[in-house]
Amino acid sequence: MLVLALMQQGPVDEDVLVTQTGCQFPCNPGPVVSVQPDDVWYEHVDPDTARALVAEYLVRAQILETQRLPRARRPLG
Repeated sequence: MLVLALMQQGPVDEDVLVTQTGCQFPCNPGPVVSVQPDDVWYEHVDPDTARALVAEYLVRAQILETQRLPRARRPLG
């Protein structure tokens, strides 16, 4: 679904790399999309969310707060 949304929007291969992975933790709110190196994660990604993610985040750099997966980082050390 994300690949189809990207194809419709038109970014080229140098802009986006889509990689299927196993669980990156968390897995329960899946399907999950992580955008790197931004470390922005989206949960419960369905086809409509995938289209919005491409149009709003990847093209316009606007985070989709309604689908954003909160991430808690532990300090290193």
